[in-house]
Parts: sequence; C-alpha cells; structure tokens
Amino acid sequence: MGALAWAAAGKDPGMNAEWIIDWGGRQARLQGQDASQLRPNQPVDLRELRQRWMRAAEEALALIEKLPVTERGCLYLDAGGKPVCPDPASPEFPKLTRHYSMRGKEFFCDACTARTSEITSNELCSKFISPPVGAVTPAPPRHHVGDCPIGTIAYYGPDNTLATKLVASVVKAPGAEPNPLHRWITQAGDVRKDPAIAAEVTAFFRQHGVKNTVSSEKIIGCPHEEGVDYPRGGVCPHCPFWHDRDRFTHELLPPMPEMTPAQILAELTAARDREPRAALIAADAHREALTEPLLRAVERGIADPQGTPPGEGMLFSFATYLLAKWREPRAYPLFIRWLTLPGEGAFDIGGDTATQDGARFLASVCGGDREPIKALIRNRDANEFCRGSAVAALALLAAWRELPHKDATEYFLWLAREGLEREHSHVWNELAASCADIEALTVFPELRRAYDEGLIETGFMGRDELDEVEASPRGSWLARYRDHHAPITDVARETSWWQCFQDAPAPKAERENFKRQIEAPLELGQQPVAPVAPKPYRAPPKAGRNDLCPCGSGKKYKKCCGK
Repeated sequence: MGALAWAAAGKDPGMNAEWIIDWGGRQARLQGQDASQLRPNQPVDLRELRQRWMRAAEEALALIEKLPVTERGCLYLDAGGKPVCPDPASPEFPKLTRHYSMRGKEFFCDACTARTSEITSNELCSKFISPPVGAVTPAPPRHHVGDCPIGTIAYYGPDNTLATKLVASVVKAPGAEPNPLHRWITQAGDVRKDPAIAAEVTAFFRQHGVKNTVSSEKIIGCPHEEGVDYPRGGVCPHCPFWHDRDRFTHELLPPMPEMTPAQILAELTAARDREPRAALIAADAHREALTEPLLRAVERGIADPQGTPPGEGMLFSFATYLLAKWREPRAYPLFIRWLTLPGEGAFDIGGDTATQDGARFLASVCGGDREPIKALIRNRDANEFCRGSAVAALALLAAWRELPHKDATEYFLWLAREGLEREHSHVWNELAASCADIEALTVFPELRRAYDEGLIETGFMGRDELDEVEASPRGSWLARYRDHHAPITDVARETSWWQCFQDAPAPKAERENFKRQIEAPLELGQQPVAPVAPKPYRAPPKAGRNDLCPCGSGKKYKKCCGK
C-alpha cells in the first residue's frame, strides 16, 4: 500500500501519499451488503478486514517516512521491470529502477503541476535560449523563440555542481503557463548525463509537437519544493548551498537587513493580503522585547472584542500563535479569559483560531496548571465550542506526554459520568472525539450511554468509531493523533491558511505605503496605524472528522456541512 500511494502522489496539488492513505481510511467504506455483492470465495469478516487495513496503513505510513522526499511519485521496479515494495535500508534499494508516470512512449503528464519552488517557463525563456528538440545539452537555437510550442528544460540540485532533478514543460502560446509539465529525478549521478532520461525528454517533447527548446546547463536551484518538503517562507534544510544565494548567478546575496521589534510589530499589525513571513520568522530573535507588547495586544482584544480595530485584530491573532509557540505562561490567564467570553465574543476577536487552535494554545501555555482548563470545560456560560477546545487541550497534553494518560482518562470518565450536564452540546462531541484520539478505552461504555441518550451527534462522530479504536492495535490512534497535533513550532506555516492571505499579491501602492511605515521610527509602546483588514478565516481544506468545517462556521465538519 505504501509503495502504491507513494507512486500515486504528486499528480495533483496537495495529493501526497499520507493524504491518499488517510482518505482511503476515512472514505472507502464497505458495508455488509457491498461485501456480499463481491461474491467472495469465503465468508467476509468486516471487523477482521478493518484490522488488516489498519495494520497495512500503519506499515504504509512507516515506509513513506523512510523514502527520499525527492522521489515522491516514483514507482520502484526490479531488474525485470516488476513493481516492488522498496526497502530504503536495503543495499539493493539504489539499484531499483525509478519509474515516473511513463509507459512506453506515452506520458501521463496532464495532471502534473508546477510548484512555486520551480522556475516558470517564461522566466527561463528570459534567461536562456538553447537547443532544438532532441538535445538536452545546450546548442545554438535553430528556431526563433517565438515559435510555439516551446519546450523548456530546467535543472535542480543540492548545489551548483550536481543536478539531480530535471523539469521539462511545454509552453503552447506566448505568455501561456507551462502545460504539461513533467519531472525526472535521479539519485544515481547527474541527471544531465543520463542518456535514458535524455531520450525520455525527447519523446516527451515530440509527443507535444515542440518546435524549439529553451534550456541551460546551469543548475538553478534546490530540487526540493517549498510548501511540500519544507515550510513556505523557510529555507530547505537539505540544501544549505542555496541559502542566501542567487540561483541564476550562484553568487551570494547581500544579507537581509535585520528587523527591529518595532518594525515587526508594525508589520504584524498592518493589513495586507500577503502573510508577513519575514516578521514572523524574525520575531523569535526578539522574543524578550516582543513578549510584553504581544501580551498587551491580547489584553486589548479581550477588553473590547467587537470594537477592536482590524489591524489590532491581526496583531491579536499573531500574538496568540507566537505566545503559544514560546509557551509563555503569562498568556495562560489571558487565553482562558478569551475563550470564556460569552456568546460569540471569542470569535469576534480571534475568528476561527478560537476553535482551530484554541486547544493547542491552552496546552502550550498552561505550564502544568490544568485547573483553569477544567473550569472552562464546566463553565456553562462559555461558548460550547470553546469548552470543547478545553476538552481537546487535555487530550493534547496527554498525547504530548505532559499529562499522565491515566489522569486524563480518569477525568474524562468523571466528565462522562457526572461532570457534564446531561444535555446535548458540542462539549459531548469533543469529549467523544478526544477519548477516541487518545484511546481512553475505559470511558467508552459511558460514551455509548451518551449516544443512547442523544448527547453526542452521530453526524459528528459515529459510535462505530469507538469499535474501530478498540479493534485497532493499542497506541496506533494515539500515535497518529500526536503526529498530527504537535505543538506550534512554525507560526508562518500555521497561519498560512487564513483567507486574507489567499488573494493576489498586494498592489504596488500598498507595498510602498508599508515600506514607508516600516522605515518610520516607532516605539514599542506606540500603536501603528493600520488600514482595514479582514479577520483571519480558514481557507477550504480537505476536511476530516476532527477538522473545522470549510464554510467557516467554527464548527467541526461533521457537525456542520458534513452531516
């Protein structure tokens, strides 16, 4: 399963191997009547099949973690051309044939998409003009560059001496985006000297009627993909050569000017449609100077949730993530006050972050003091979704091994027996989900009783999921939950989903205004003047059981549009 998911990955944006396996586990449901229609040779035990699936999925994910990221989308073939499940630790692994969506002379490249880390064909055309179809090494052009379709070739590698990745694409009209696009990756030498790859590139261009090619022998960057192999806005941890280096000239770039704490605050407060990644990254170096201003920003937001200016609202949201990342204990009482606001107060100031990451905020800053979290859970005047976030915070602490699993299970059992009101609310939904996530099995009988009383919505989480947890290998659900809900370490990545960052680049006038604002002197106690900005809003995701609904309601997917 792992080898098949790995080979299928990368054909569409976001379709990685882990997602394929997760989708199969969530969506590929086989009912008893479906099984009978298959006419099996022997009786089908659906519970036994489910256990086999869980074991196979765990083995597949373990394999995927070991495979080299540069070979995503690769099918591994043995010497006889037969697909095999690879063993990266085996001495035979480098000898396996790497197969990338090609059968004979037919390429399946229509679904391939360019990544932001790869140079565009038009940018390449503006830099280099090279050989006719059939050659991978540069030669004087035989056709005018305006003759379309144009084939482009770009090379990538860990440094400027070894090319391990070749990206070929077809530009069908002047100014058009490259389509189709195809990649070749090798770990067995320089891709520019591989005759088999050269022949495949030639066949690819001929298939699409390419009249002229544009290329260069130069390597023009790292083979890894921003946002896929490492966070957006960061640098590739595998290729230090390209850090602060121009990928065309290979010369070192001048060092970026350091941002002052005042400039960071100004950028985090200013409204724009581009995420302030530079400021978020620079903030760590000024943690001591920024902590007090960020705490004051949270305090101001809580004091007037509906009357907070939009720029201050942006600063509030960034402050919650930065303070949680730094695990600042002084933020704990502020976060509790924020999530205890009555009605929709928590959402008025924090938007979807209250439910998207409220649990991680509380778990990150509580410093071992769990009583305020428990008080929020029992507070019937607080918003039910914020109370649910408090339940999930205790599950996270157990998953992070900062709260004994036994203590979390005993408290959840008390909540299910007598601690929660016996009426339906989202707190019950979150309690069921959290118990399943951390495998609090002793609570399951009480949860089934709650299902019988109608306290938990089956549309949010079916009671059969409790059966699945019990039938799975011990620790598998908890490990998966821990992996997918780690502490906050990259604020730029955590906030990149905000809807206000999904639009077009900021206009030139706005960039000029921001530049003047950054360059102007600003004291830490002074509040920058910011234009109007939308509140953070979750971009549409591939929603799972415990994900927020893409509609932005603040509810879980199965509580809302997933009913």
